[in-house]
Amino acid sequence: MSSYEIWLILHLIGVVLLAGGHVASIFVINVAGATDRTSEHQEYEKTLKTLDSKVIGLANILIIVPGLILVHVAGYSYGDGWVIAAYVLLALIMAAIFGLVEPAMKTYRNELKNAVESGEQSDAALPTLLKEKSLWTGVHLASAGILLFIILMVTKPGF
Repeated sequence: MSSYEIWLILHLIGVVLLAGGHVASIFVINVAGATDRTSEHQEYEKTLKTLDSKVIGLANILIIVPGLILVHVAGYSYGDGWVIAAYVLLALIMAAIFGLVEPAMKTYRNELKNAVESGEQSDAALPTLLKEKSLWTGVHLASAGILLFIILMVTKPGF
């Protein structure tokens, strides 16, 4: 097995982890949005933290590091149009996540923390916060960006 194939396998594992972690996070948010029980939201939040920090975090490392190495090993230039487009797309995905999703999730986490500290068994605000337009706008933009990113990496258009 060549070094190119090893880097490619690591890169593809990262893609699968990213797509799977993203879809799983969306599923957990949807399920959590159907209940107002504080204890259930605590469990969903633990799951989301694991998905975000471990699965998606590892995915990003396995996508970026081997991806940059693959560009070099395969003989592409870091200045090729599709590589530059990938940088821009990655920045847009991060902007959607950190500009829209994370602020909405921070509000949700603060509400959950307050509900737990006050001993509330249920909190009607929790499912409502998980249906915020900004959260879902960010999720949809990030999802579209991830899909376009995958298409870009597979097709490597010559622009």
